[in-house]
Amino acid sequence: MRAEEYVTIRLEMSETDKADGITVNSDYRRARVEKTNTATFANVVFNGDEDDLIKVGTKSVAKLPGAEVTYQMLNGKDVIAEGDWSETMAKVALNQDMTVVISLFYDVKGVDGATGPDDVDDRLQKTYTVHLETAVDSGLYSIAGSYTVNNTDDLEKLFKAGEYTGLYGLYAEKYDAANDQVYVYQYRIDGDDIWADWVKEGSALFATSSTNDKDTNGDGKVSCDEY
Repeated sequence: MRAEEYVTIRLEMSETDKADGITVNSDYRRARVEKTNTATFANVVFNGDEDDLIKVGTKSVAKLPGAEVTYQMLNGKDVIAEGDWSETMAKVALNQDMTVVISLFYDVKGVDGATGPDDVDDRLQKTYTVHLETAVDSGLYSIAGSYTVNNTDDLEKLFKAGEYTGLYGLYAEKYDAANDQVYVYQYRIDGDDIWADWVKEGSALFATSSTNDKDTNGDGKVSCDEY
């Protein structure tokens, strides 16, 4: 057959999946098939089992079969069809070279917190452990639970702006009769943890961070080289 009677099909993962170390197995990355033969396309490129099609690294967040798999077929930059494999194949006419982008959507109960899945890919989120001080000036903490946000968001800024709500201990109060003083929680963010300390009412909601991003060796000091 002449070359123009064939098309080239390339398979690749979405950007989120690539960043998570997920790849298309080498046997399926590229196929050359007849323009009119979608059955050949299905047989050559995909045999119905994501475990054969996709290679998920041991350190990846997403694990099959826990992820929802979708396909998007593109002719250049134009989307021809998208959905699950059967929906996509039903809409495609093999008349031009195409790229098939495979996307995994991973939203698992227990990753987002006790409330369950929240319709956002877990790999696009960050979860903090929230610690509440047990008594004023005690220095002792109990774990209240986890708090999940988008991993590129500035939690403190968006919480103050009202974009985020529901932080543990937010409305808690303690009254010290001895000095007629009310105490509330003040939060500080440190790595993957949010610590809440009892402070006098009227204090700032968030304290100055206890970490210093220039202190790269974690010794509590910023050397000339680190600065």
